[in-house]
Order: sequence, then structure tokens, then C-alpha cells
Amino acid sequence: LNWPAVDRALTILNQEEAFGIGARHITVSTVGIIPAMRKLAARPEQFRLAISLHAPSSERRRALMPVEKKYDLDRVLDAAKAFRRRVTFEYVLIAGANDTDRDADHLIQHARTLGALVNLLPLHPGGEPGINPSSPSRLRAFAARLRNQGVEAVVRRSRGLDIDAACGQLRTRTDVAARGSPDR
Repeated sequence: LNWPAVDRALTILNQEEAFGIGARHITVSTVGIIPAMRKLAARPEQFRLAISLHAPSSERRRALMPVEKKYDLDRVLDAAKAFRRRVTFEYVLIAGANDTDRDADHLIQHARTLGALVNLLPLHPGGEPGINPSSPSRLRAFAARLRNQGVEAVVRRSRGLDIDAACGQLRTRTDVAARGSPDR
């Protein structure tokens, strides 16, 4: 993360004489880079924070996100508590990896502790072999479990799939081009 560039961009986007976008309309998304989260929390403007959580425990998160080794989930959640504003959890559902009822129950605990909004996203196709999106019925059941426990959960619609521009697809296409074949 390049905090100085993010910090400057936030200032420019928010300045009336530049873009004049209200701070509450600007969301900074992070995988949990704690020093930058703390710096964002210290700013006087009310920028929003979204954390790419993707798993409700350190063990599961470590398997999905290498950043967990440096910034473990408990410390990320502690840093989020200092934010003083509502936090959003971004949670991509992956079949068999983070979409069980037990995962939902742990996520409910974290969301309740922080009063967080949870954005549930279907995994986009075309990524790593053996990693598949949760079924639409599993996604609906996961969302319903959160909502039934009082957690605000939004199932996000995927956009850009028709033009290979959805999140993660450019990386996948770049990796395939570098290898020369999707089968290597």
C-alpha cells in the first residue's frame, strides 16, 4: 500500500476546489494494512472503510490471503474498532472454503462487535483451478443466516463479467497470457 498516495488522493477528491466529493461518499478498501487503517482513522474527515475479510478466522483467512501472516485478523478487527465509523466487510464466497454455517456464525460475531455492514460477493469464474464460487442457493442461505441474526448483509451483483472486466479477471487473463496457455 502506498499510504502517501492514498492520503493525497483522499485530500484531492474531497477538496471543494478539486472534485468536491463528500468524505462519506469515498470508501477506502483494504485487506487490513493496519498502519494505513490507523492513519485513515486519525483523519478528521468521515471517509468510509471497507475491509476485504473473506474468512472469519485467522486460520481460514491465512489459507486464502497471504497478508494474514503479517496482519492477523484479530489485529485488523482491533484496528477497525478504532475507526469510529461504520465499517464494511467485503466477503467473497468460495465453495467449501468460507461458506459454511459455522463461517457465517463467526462472521456474525465480528459484524455485531463492530456494527459492520457485510457485502457478500460471488466469486468470479476463471481464477485458480479448484477454487469455485459458492452456489447461488448457498449464497442466499449464507446471507439469510446473517440477516436472521440482525446483521445487515447485502448480496452484491457481479458486474463486468460479460467483458472480462470483473474483479480478478484482468489478473487471470494476464497470468494466462504470461503462461501461454490456461492449461499450464
